[in-house]
Amino acid sequence: MLKKQFRVTENRDFQIIYKKGKYGQEKNFKLNFLGNRRSFSRFTVVVSKKTEKSAVKRNRAKRVFREAIRAMFTEVKDGFDFIINIKKEGLTADLETIKKDIKEILLKNNLLK
Repeated sequence: MLKKQFRVTENRDFQIIYKKGKYGQEKNFKLNFLGNRRSFSRFTVVVSKKTEKSAVKRNRAKRVFREAIRAMFTEVKDGFDFIINIKKEGLTADLETIKKDIKEILLKNNLLK
């Protein structure tokens, strides 16, 4: 898990990212991002109750996505906030597929070092 300073936690930050940020989509998730004027990037992973009722399944999906983020955190450009919204298809995706998809979407949006 990432340290707290590397996570988006404030409700106002979520609202700003959703309102002013850009986004991209993959089969398993949607990525919202916005510059943050910090010397590091921050991430958060979201699974809505509407996507999956079971808390166990939502939490498992978030753990897998967080591990994929942690593995490539040093490759991401500094100064951005990211929100990953997991779709229904992403709940059962394996770690390698998620890593590939995250890397692909970050490359498309020129967010890798």
